[in-house]
Amino acid sequence: MRHVCLLALLVFSCEANLAPQLCPQSCVCQSTLSQVSCRDVQYKEIRDQLPRDIKHLVLDNVPLPQDTLSADIFSTELASSITQLIWRASNIQTLLGEFNAKLPNVEHIDLSANRLHTISNDAFANNLNLNHLNLSNNQLSTIELRAFDNLDQLKELYLNQNQLALTEQVFSPLWNLQLLDLSHNKLTMLDNYYFLPNKKMAHLYLNHNNIATLSKQSLINMNQLLTLDLSHNKIQTLPPELFQSLEQLQTLNISNNELASVINDSFSSMRMLKTLDMSFNEVSQLSDNTFSENKKLEALRIDNTLLTNLKTELLAPLTQLVQLYVSNNQHLTQIDNEILYNKPKLRHIDLSHNGLTSLPHSLVGLNLSSLDMSDNPWTCDCNMAWFAEYWSQNKLKIVPNKHTLFCTKTIYPDLTHSPLIPTLRGLNCTPAEITYTTAQTYFLPRQNITLDCVVSGEPTPTITWLTPQGLTFHWIPEYSVSATFKHHPTVHDVNMVSIQQNHLVVLHNGSLLIQEFNRGDRGNYSCFVSNPFSNTTRLIPVTMDPIIVYYAKMESIAFGFMCAALFLLGTLLVQLLILLCKTCCGLRCCGQEPNQIQSMLDNIDQCRAQQLTKLQENYYLQVTKIKENYVYQSQKIQESYKDQMENLKTIKRNGTTHLVSIREQYSDQMMRVRDYSTGQLNWVRENYVFQRNRVRKFSAHQMLRIRQNYKYQQEALTKMLEAMPTLDNCKSSCGYSMSTVYDEAETSGNYNIHYEHSLR
Repeated sequence: MRHVCLLALLVFSCEANLAPQLCPQSCVCQSTLSQVSCRDVQYKEIRDQLPRDIKHLVLDNVPLPQDTLSADIFSTELASSITQLIWRASNIQTLLGEFNAKLPNVEHIDLSANRLHTISNDAFANNLNLNHLNLSNNQLSTIELRAFDNLDQLKELYLNQNQLALTEQVFSPLWNLQLLDLSHNKLTMLDNYYFLPNKKMAHLYLNHNNIATLSKQSLINMNQLLTLDLSHNKIQTLPPELFQSLEQLQTLNISNNELASVINDSFSSMRMLKTLDMSFNEVSQLSDNTFSENKKLEALRIDNTLLTNLKTELLAPLTQLVQLYVSNNQHLTQIDNEILYNKPKLRHIDLSHNGLTSLPHSLVGLNLSSLDMSDNPWTCDCNMAWFAEYWSQNKLKIVPNKHTLFCTKTIYPDLTHSPLIPTLRGLNCTPAEITYTTAQTYFLPRQNITLDCVVSGEPTPTITWLTPQGLTFHWIPEYSVSATFKHHPTVHDVNMVSIQQNHLVVLHNGSLLIQEFNRGDRGNYSCFVSNPFSNTTRLIPVTMDPIIVYYAKMESIAFGFMCAALFLLGTLLVQLLILLCKTCCGLRCCGQEPNQIQSMLDNIDQCRAQQLTKLQENYYLQVTKIKENYVYQSQKIQESYKDQMENLKTIKRNGTTHLVSIREQYSDQMMRVRDYSTGQLNWVRENYVFQRNRVRKFSAHQMLRIRQNYKYQQEALTKMLEAMPTLDNCKSSCGYSMSTVYDEAETSGNYNIHYEHSLR
């Protein structure tokens, strides 16, 4: 009996220990019970049946009694073991911080598809190991400023499909965040430095919001960002420096916005970009440099825009392009023929639902996997004749098939709406050729010249004239449907600026008329003809008749002689008037010159007298000072001698010896004073004589210069008067007066004016 009781007790204890480890009803468990997944059941029904060592717990449509996640939901043992919690679509409305505080080891939380309204401060303060948080598809309208504090390890955060406006920066604690999904919310703008703390962000989704304004520094310092989605917003402009920091970005989606233009260097900093979608915008033009730095771009989508043409320069840098989608652009009517050159990796092209009339011929060199060219108004002319052969070689890769491709336009009205491929095969196309041009000849000025350039080819080639002045004239045949020069003005300069020109006119047959030919019209005129199959050029030299140059030379020489004669006649008239004036006023003129010379000489004499007077006064002053100094020194010596003699009378001893010594000193001092005074007088006298001689020499030199100058003027005047015998009286009188002025006696002065300033 005892053994039976022990056995029963043992069985009961084992069942008690194994019962909680059984998988709850309505749940799916792994063999180890570390992962449990429950669906469509009330939580209170499975709460007590959940194993205690669950690692991954997935609950779908498992409502709570009060729709609140509180601290008593899990036992302490169960909460500490959970590392991944997924509780979706369970009508949860409130998330308390105490609930998350009991999950210290959780790494993954998914509360999506519930009815959460608010994330309060410190809601995840105790979840230090959390690296994945999914709160998408809730009713969140508020996230408090410190809601994500302590989530240093969080790498993925999903907040999409909520009601968030987020005017404050709530993501600053998330230093290691790599993925942030804010799509399908109510964001309206991004301020400067909004994501500055999130330097490790790699994927950012902001699509399906109401963003209208992007600050130029809102994405600053996001150097590791790989994916950026700004689609389905209301963005009208891209600030110049918006993408400046996104050096590693590989995917950019700016589709479904209100962009009207794109600045040239908007994408220049994103050199690693591989995928770009700018569809569903109002862009009407893209500059040639838009993608100049995106040389690694592999997929480009430009659908539903207002573009009218695609130029070769736009896609020239994209040598790595694999996919090109340009569809549903109703205004797109032209694509350059060379636009697909140097695209060896291009495999998929979508040109459907545009306004294209022809395909670029550069398609021939591509190894495409698919080409969609449906719903375009194709023109069946020689521009598309090559496509018939291309179709036969690649028909399995082209959408749609040949039975749904028709000609919308054609040079033959009867073939409109005919099947595309058969019509192209039936065209008779020949290359463009120049059969006749105006021969080189000489033209006269003011002559009307017609330059002919007769062409042949099917279709009729267009003619383009290039003038030596840099102007371009286009002539397009009446029935041409070619779009080669469709966007060119009829007359324009090298910058494609339209010009109104009446001097040069293109005639109805393509000839160029030069009205009233002149020298500026000379040079080589180029006739460039082209059609879809070929093009050629011929130069027509236009020169002026050489006889015109001879006539111009003779006229120039005659005009030069006439001008010289008129100048000579004018000079003679002016000289005659001057002579008549001198003749009428001769006596007064001849009488005034001697007076002027005499006044000059008087001034020289006066200055000379003043200099001599100052020199004499200076000499007398220095002599007087020397004499006074001599008398003063003599008196001092005499007084000293008298004092010494009086002192000797009181000395009896050695008196005679001292007397002799004093007398010798007296004589020696008097001699020294006398010699010094004499030397000073001699020096003053010599200086006076030297200065006086300098004055005399300089005065004589000045008088000599004046005399020579006036003698030269007298000789010149004499020669001029000799040439005019009607003025003999004035000649004799003036000669007499001039000769009296330059008498030797009057000009032999001996004093110098120049020394006046040296003495001062």
